[in-house]
Amino acid sequence: MTALRTLLGKLPLVRFPIILALFVIMLPVSYLGLAGIADGINNRLYFSARLEEASRLELEATTFFSKAEAFAEGDARRTQKEVGLALDLFWSRVDVLSTKSYRRIQEDEALDEALITELLSAMPALEQAAATLRQGKPESYRDVGAFARRYRERIIAFSDDANKARRKRMNKAVETHLKSVTTLKRIQIAYVVLGVGAVIYVLTELYLTRRLNQRLGRSIAENRQLLFTDHLTGIGNRACFENLLKELDAVPQADFSVIYFDLDGFKQVNDTLGHAMGDTLLKHVASILVATHKDQAAASFRFGGDEFAVLLVGGPEEASSYAERAVNRIARPAVLAKNIVQVSASAGFSHMRDLSAGEATDALMRNADLALYAAKSAGRNCVRPFAPPMLVGHERKVRLEKALSEAVRRGAVDVVFRPILDLRTFALRAVEVRPAWTDKTYGVIAPAEIRAIAEDGNLALELSAGILGKAFRALGPRVLQRIPTLYLDIPENLLSQPTFAGHLCRLLDEFSIERGRLQLELRRAAKPDYGETYLASIRRLRDAGVAFATKDIGRAIDRRNRLANLDFGTLKLDRALVEEVSRSERSRGVVAGLAVLARQMSAAIVAQGIDSTDDLKRLRQMNIALGEGRALSPVLSPPELVKRLDEGFGAFDAVTREKGAAPGDVAPDVIVKRENRTVADVLPDKFAGFGAAL
Repeated sequence: MTALRTLLGKLPLVRFPIILALFVIMLPVSYLGLAGIADGINNRLYFSARLEEASRLELEATTFFSKAEAFAEGDARRTQKEVGLALDLFWSRVDVLSTKSYRRIQEDEALDEALITELLSAMPALEQAAATLRQGKPESYRDVGAFARRYRERIIAFSDDANKARRKRMNKAVETHLKSVTTLKRIQIAYVVLGVGAVIYVLTELYLTRRLNQRLGRSIAENRQLLFTDHLTGIGNRACFENLLKELDAVPQADFSVIYFDLDGFKQVNDTLGHAMGDTLLKHVASILVATHKDQAAASFRFGGDEFAVLLVGGPEEASSYAERAVNRIARPAVLAKNIVQVSASAGFSHMRDLSAGEATDALMRNADLALYAAKSAGRNCVRPFAPPMLVGHERKVRLEKALSEAVRRGAVDVVFRPILDLRTFALRAVEVRPAWTDKTYGVIAPAEIRAIAEDGNLALELSAGILGKAFRALGPRVLQRIPTLYLDIPENLLSQPTFAGHLCRLLDEFSIERGRLQLELRRAAKPDYGETYLASIRRLRDAGVAFATKDIGRAIDRRNRLANLDFGTLKLDRALVEEVSRSERSRGVVAGLAVLARQMSAAIVAQGIDSTDDLKRLRQMNIALGEGRALSPVLSPPELVKRLDEGFGAFDAVTREKGAAPGDVAPDVIVKRENRTVADVLPDKFAGFGAAL
């Protein structure tokens, strides 16, 4: 019984191969049977035609002899031309019978082959004899008659034998035909059986498929909740969110909002306390979102990672109130698995009223995403509603991404240089390679925005390699030799692209850049990927003599640097920190501590954004060796850099005063985008007292 159940269980797997195998077997069998029938018919026609030709030899010969004799006897109905025509027919018959195919038949049927050979050789003499025939003169028939007496009996015997062989062949052909009919019947029966089997198979498949569909339908119905549920948190997933949004789209005059949440600091929890704690935190946040809308018509969803969404029925006021309460609850410290964990959240929402006429509810997702971006840009741990001006910024970003992509492809992004000078001697110590691009619609685009657009549009590799190569070509080998160090700002995730390191090394080889002359300033990515490709890129670049720089203090002392064997050759002081040096004792302490840290790391320290003489004097007093900013030098084009190299660098304030400009003026060809950041934004909380302690 068990064996039978096992066999029935395997039946769905083997029934189709069995039917297919039977058809495969029947095809050659049918082909061979039909080929045999066709060969039999062909042989019958072949032998029948040729034996019939052979049997006509007597007729042709007798016709010629009788007409020749009657002509010689004086029969007025016979003419010389008629006799010649009969001779031609007789001779043609002999010629045909002497061909290879007819010879083979004569051999197979044991006919008198020698007769044909003799006739063929005697035909010229017979033709001469026929030419001497005269009407009414019997004696002119003598030679023809001699030929007739010599060969008539053999010709008659040859024709009789050919007739007999033909009849024998026909009898065999009839037998073959009967066998062929039997074979065809068997093939027909086999195909009928196979056809019936195929019909049964199709019906069985339909029946089993119907049963399977019924079972699948029941399974889907039973597990629909599971299909639309996030397996970690138990709330809805993205598929559930999109499905519900489509249903709401069909509801006339729907009144609801889409709210997006994104956790701030979730990555640090994962990195420091492990992924298990990260999962526990996600469950905690999901429970807060559900509990917050406990008394409201709403549904919570997790899209993946630390991204959440809520569909809330009601007006914008209800959405704002809910989002504020949820953000406040998430920001409270929580005890999770005996650990005190504290994160914050940013939220953005959009209501149905934000949609323009004709817009689908899918636009709410875009609007909520823009509002969330605004919340994160506003300092995080806050809520922002969607506002129409956000679309303007979004449209600007989309257009600039498209225009920049085209500009990068055409090589239309120019290169400029920010000199880095010795704060004591004002000698050139390095230059920072920067992109410069003017859009037809929006005008001059700041370098920081160009890099951000390129990173968002997956153009960072093309942009970085393009401006670096353009810088090398614009300056040339002789000028490059006069520049001690070149800095290039890149997003950290660029190291995770397999082709980046190789492309950069080829550029260095092409322009013979010496080891240690190029430093890559790593800009921390939102979600860095420290995989094998990242580590391999660092190893290859380090072997090629490329150094690294950063202005992210936390990144500079990250334990992952040791794992990746990543040493920073330069530590940069952020503009926001430099601006506070003249006003804040605390900031001066931080800078002093960072200078000590840089020396312990055997790294150079560069102050960015030195825009006033006060900042310059204060940094010199603190023994900060290198810096860049408007108080030292403007951003320079390649020709301007060459000119300044020839003339020598000096304090930019002195130069501009001579030209009648006020200290700190911005160079006319450069637009600087100031960032509203503070020291707290630059340094992680755990480094707040770092400088003072040192």
